[in-house]
Amino acid sequence: MEARKGARVYLACRDERKASEAIRELEKDEKIIENGELRFLRLDLADFASAKRAGAEILTKEGRLDILVNNASLLVSETPEYINGILDYMAVNHFGPFIFTQALLPLLKKTSSLPGSDVRVVFVSSDAHKRVPQTIRFKTLEELNVDYTSVSWDYYARYCASKFANVLYAKELQRRLSREKSPISVLSLHPGNVNTFASSTPCPRFASLIMPWIFMSPDVGSYTTLFAAASPLIKEQPEAFRGAYLKPIAQLGKASDNAEREDLGAELWETTENVLKQSVYHHSKPTFHRTQLTPDISRRR
Repeated sequence: MEARKGARVYLACRDERKASEAIRELEKDEKIIENGELRFLRLDLADFASAKRAGAEILTKEGRLDILVNNASLLVSETPEYINGILDYMAVNHFGPFIFTQALLPLLKKTSSLPGSDVRVVFVSSDAHKRVPQTIRFKTLEELNVDYTSVSWDYYARYCASKFANVLYAKELQRRLSREKSPISVLSLHPGNVNTFASSTPCPRFASLIMPWIFMSPDVGSYTTLFAAASPLIKEQPEAFRGAYLKPIAQLGKASDNAEREDLGAELWETTENVLKQSVYHHSKPTFHRTQLTPDISRRR
């Protein structure tokens, strides 16, 4: 949508071939060709060095950045895996976006100081964040790495915890920016139940038959994200939307009470930074291993 209005839009993806296919499809819209530009940016959120490099690449190529949408997510991974010692769901859904966003903050802040700017950071989360245990904490890496293997649908429980981290981080980032008197708006949202993962389920053929009947199409599922990224209403009503959690379609929603906790948001931020200081950044490639950790905490669901 923004490319049709003249913006340069980066598609940050792992797979250049798939990104190029998506760009070619989007460029069938003549207004994008005439007014804007689409570019590929290599970003693998499971590779923390890649996330840092991608941020640095934007800083070297661009003099401003108006909108950042953190949309990628790991949903289905049946067996717990660990990337440089971090649970894969947390690595991809929280740590990767944290590194990428923090790397881009200087440019976002610079842009927000320009006349007429309207800078936004958007995190696509999920109402699944409301299903985490009330006792969830993030004081240590071990608490971030809870694998929930003692509960049914343990992979979904891991997903819920990572989406909870998205909302916590978004709200803590907004608090910190607001304390700095920054005009940047940070929003998190639930896009709705969107059919983007049928092929990744344990029964893909069955899922591809039933999901269109009970899930939104990807097009409809993008509406709330587009509203968060581009609606003029957010600039007109900053007090209502800064730090807000949105629900479909394009409405103010309510995050869980736990997600509003300032102490928990600060705790997640501090632990994330501490983990990243322990040389994780310096891996050129992610290393994977499988194990089980802290089943005692996972029983508290």
